[in-house]
Amino acid sequence: MVAVDRNFNHSAMSATLMLVKPDVVAPVAPVFERYAVSDSSVVLHFVPSSSNDVARHLLLRRSERDTAWREVTAWYTNEDRRTWADRTVEAPSAYTYVMLALDSAGNTSPRSVPLEVRLNAQPQRPSVGAL
Repeated sequence: MVAVDRNFNHSAMSATLMLVKPDVVAPVAPVFERYAVSDSSVVLHFVPSSSNDVARHLLLRRSERDTAWREVTAWYTNEDRRTWADRTVEAPSAYTYVMLALDSAGNTSPRSVPLEVRLNAQPQRPSVGAL
C-alpha cells in the first residue's frame, strides 16, 4: 500500500500482509463402498472424503454391547488408504462402523452412513462315529 499526500508525493511501499480466510465449511463425509465378513475379520472398502483440505480420516466402531463409539484407526490423507481390515472382532456379535474426515482447520465432517455387520458363530458339527 502507498500513501499519497496533497502534492501527490508517494510514500514507500508498506509490507505485504497475507490474510487467510477462516475455513468454516466442514469436509464431505467419507463413504463405505463395500465390505466382506469372515468368521475372524471384517474388511472395509471405502471412498475417502473428496474435500481438498482433509488432513485425517477416522474410523469408529461400536459393538452391540457398547454405548460409546471407539476409534479403531486413523490415518492421514497422504497415506491414500481405501481398505482396512478389522481383525479384533469376535463372533457371534454385531458391529457398527462410521467414518469421519477432519480438515486442516479442525472442522469435522458429518458421520458417514453407518455400516452394520454381523458375525455369526460357526456351527458345531457333530463328529462322525463308526460307519
